[in-house]
Amino acid sequence: ADAGDALIPPKYDGFQPQCAHRSLSKTPLEMRQTLQTLLNALVDSARIDFHEKSCFVFQGRAYSSYNDCEFLVSIFGDDTAKSIIELRRSSGETFTFANIEGNILSMLKANGSIVCVDHPESPSSTSDSEQSFVYGFESLPALPFSLGSLATATSDDDDDDDKDNACQQLDSSEALHIVQDAVALDTMRELLRSNIAYLNEQMMENGHAFKNIPNIISTLIRTIIDNLFYDCWAIKTYLTIVSRLIVLEAAVPFDLRQCVERIQAKWSETVVNDITGDVRFEFYPSQQIVKQCRSIIEQL
Repeated sequence: ADAGDALIPPKYDGFQPQCAHRSLSKTPLEMRQTLQTLLNALVDSARIDFHEKSCFVFQGRAYSSYNDCEFLVSIFGDDTAKSIIELRRSSGETFTFANIEGNILSMLKANGSIVCVDHPESPSSTSDSEQSFVYGFESLPALPFSLGSLATATSDDDDDDDKDNACQQLDSSEALHIVQDAVALDTMRELLRSNIAYLNEQMMENGHAFKNIPNIISTLIRTIIDNLFYDCWAIKTYLTIVSRLIVLEAAVPFDLRQCVERIQAKWSETVVNDITGDVRFEFYPSQQIVKQCRSIIEQL
């Protein structure tokens, strides 16, 4: 009886109908299968993690270059349609959610799962193009330089672009400082993420300035392993940087494979942070961290 009850979707309560999208073609079980296929495709494209919380609820974690967000996709039964899906942002950055929401809705429309995205309380959303959208941009991290340096840079003539680009080349001490900032876990979360994003950008532009920093790969890997660290966006970005350093032939620590396998095994399952006996936080598995670990192991 319990198994049968699990296959019966909850009835839609009409709360915040702007989040709801009706399907006239798919039952809740058919919509569940459709969403599994769709979310797996987004995993394959390195956009999200997702986890099936229950038969009709999926938890998702969407990634962008500078931040992430978590979201819920729920499926309901309803007398006015074969099924209803509801997308909600549960935490994280708004633009990142808007982008992934727009992608999910566009894919559902393309395969005929939803005919339209009808928001009765939003009369301005009338055209088809307005009802399913992707912003196409994301918020930027705080820039790691002063307002004075910004003013100087913006006051330069366009003719000085070549000189500016030459000045942007990093020396070893500057590169080391960027790495140290990016692994300073006692920094406020938003500043730490800004520093990690800046390291990632500089790795793409000036990778050779970083590859000879002593123990740089160990520093990044130990930051993940040796701390109570549960920021999936940061871990994924650290691993991306490690992969790039291997390509640049940075020194590889002897135990890198074992360390990466530990990270892979940890994030293949639900990760639990026990604060006290009564307080605990659960983080569902991360397909993107696991994929990045697998990629590094293949490089070794």
